[in-house]
Amino acid sequence: MQEDSTKLADHIKSLKAEFAAYEAANTLVCVIQNWLDYMWGLEGICGEAMELFDRFPRIQDKWKPDFLVRFRNGYYLIGEIMRTFRPASEDVKQLIAYSRFDLGSGCHHDVLLIVRAENDDVACSAMASMSHRPNEEDRPVSPIVVLGYYRDNDAVNGEILLLKWRDQAGNSRFSPENVPADAGAADLNSEICDKPYCPLRINDRVVCLKDRYPFINDEPPPIYTAVWAIWPAIALLLNDEERDEMQMRGIVDKEVSTEDILLLPDSSDAGLSIGLINKAFSFLESVDLAKRVHKDSEMKYVVHFRQSPSKLSDMLDFFADKQARSRIRLEKRSKHSHGGRRRQRNSPEQTSLFDL
Repeated sequence: MQEDSTKLADHIKSLKAEFAAYEAANTLVCVIQNWLDYMWGLEGICGEAMELFDRFPRIQDKWKPDFLVRFRNGYYLIGEIMRTFRPASEDVKQLIAYSRFDLGSGCHHDVLLIVRAENDDVACSAMASMSHRPNEEDRPVSPIVVLGYYRDNDAVNGEILLLKWRDQAGNSRFSPENVPADAGAADLNSEICDKPYCPLRINDRVVCLKDRYPFINDEPPPIYTAVWAIWPAIALLLNDEERDEMQMRGIVDKEVSTEDILLLPDSSDAGLSIGLINKAFSFLESVDLAKRVHKDSEMKYVVHFRQSPSKLSDMLDFFADKQARSRIRLEKRSKHSHGGRRRQRNSPEQTSLFDL
């Protein structure tokens, strides 16, 4: 029993860590989007220079940056967030592809790499070494700007995310002509590279962005999709009779399909896809909260829906506990199954099926 309790706690901790890592990455994207909009978006304090903030871009049909920003003067910013940069990995190929990407005539761009503050020196050194590679096609073309980030949860007036550019290992600055601005006005170099750090507050506007856009360009763990999107969507799909039943019994079986979720307002804009929804439903199946059914040649799910907790953290606790217990049951079944087969092979009186 003690072993099961320890495993349960470890599984829950692991699931919550996956959830928190994805949520933190989305918070960072939302903070940057909010700051750029405040500075250079519609009614921006430095002029309306930004045309588009794309949260789901694709590069060469293979790479998916975390965001792409387009400005009115043909300048683009391709952003990638890596908590920990790994020089000997696909990370390098990805950044080279971003740097060498041709955005078209009259356009130019920079690549923005954001890593944890304690990892920016590694990233800067790797960028410097890439510039001296023997093969020209393996070298960056557009500047790759490395920023370190640190999240200050103890700030006096709410959480602040600090971005810092450091002049180390030849770290690039942004192109001289980046954000279009009047002479002497703010641009990316003056606001980020020329200051000790760039503070970005996690304010109400960021919270609203997170609610509207819970996903980024990386695939989330299914538990994240279930908590942020599927469970709230099912609550919206309940009819009056089903709501009354849930009020009386505390639970109601709701039949839904992937298309039902996608047809809800803002679902596609939020980044939901058929693949993500199906994986979330599979997750709900694995924790005995849904059952797959075929009806009228269409695959649907009967979800055992119960009242959503008022706090997202409570919903995460509920799902994490369910999935952790499910994993332990599967591990036990697998262990017993393997043990049974070993005994069967080692038993001399047991006749093999292949001997019949």
